[in-house]
Amino acid sequence: TIADIKAVTPSSAADIAGMQIGDRLLRIDDEPVVLGKKPLLGGKPRRGGDRVPVLLLRNGKEMTVEVVGQG
Repeated sequence: TIADIKAVTPSSAADIAGMQIGDRLLRIDDEPVVLGKKPLLGGKPRRGGDRVPVLLLRNGKEMTVEVVGQG
């Protein structure tokens, strides 16, 4: 199951990683995104500076971006 990105906050980790409104989240840190659960960088604990691969679908093409945890 996938989730569409509806907003990207300027200067957020998602923005810096290059995520765009309309992208579809497919996997976060190799875990599938499940609707109804918060897809905030997967279920693993994160610290500032942690790098997390995120698989997206944009314009029909899969791509991976790397989100760097802030904090």
